[in-house]
Amino acid sequence: ATMGKADHRLVAFAESLARLGFAALVPDLPGMRRFRPEEADVARIERAFSWMTRDGADSFERCSILAFSFAAGPALRAAARPAVGGKMAAFIGVGAYYDLKNVLRHLTTSGGQNRPAFPGGLPIRHGKWLFLRYNLELLGLEAHRDRVAAVVSRKRKDEAADVSDLLFAAGGCARGRRLDGEQIPRAIRSAFCAAGSQTARAPAGLGDARRRSRGRGQEIFSARA
Repeated sequence: ATMGKADHRLVAFAESLARLGFAALVPDLPGMRRFRPEEADVARIERAFSWMTRDGADSFERCSILAFSFAAGPALRAAARPAVGGKMAAFIGVGAYYDLKNVLRHLTTSGGQNRPAFPGGLPIRHGKWLFLRYNLELLGLEAHRDRVAAVVSRKRKDEAADVSDLLFAAGGCARGRRLDGEQIPRAIRSAFCAAGSQTARAPAGLGDARRRSRGRGQEIFSARA
């Protein structure tokens, strides 16, 4: 969520944990607020865990990591790091995704012809506009940030809204038309094929994290999205 740790749902959940006697820490993850998996967020989670367990070995057995939805990715990668993995009491992923590539395809294309990418799931039509807003460099639109923000705002309010005036100013109508069809899905494919792409590395890293954590005998609870 764009509100990050200030999201009212996270605040309410943390307060509920505190009422039950837990010490709850909700780190700020800028990458998650931009809907981007970033290595910096993994490091932030690791630092948060280190701070919560600063009292030493006894505190490790009482400290767990819990992550919701998209944030489960960097949280699981943090759990696989030496400073965290093998020390925490448990990792809990609620609504965690299994395959980042499928998640992005679902969010940005709704599976094609308004069909969901996941059987039985509902298309998330505004997902492609959020992806566009936070991934301008993948589409070559960095110079048109303000115009693209206006397109996203208008389209999120009304999918059928006419944005031709904004598209022309942001690089031509031909490019604009592709944003709703070919260009965003193609950008996703390119991101996963590009060598060294941070987005492309995420799925492999998550798989490695999952294997390493299980190998240490940690309890991992993951609800597949």
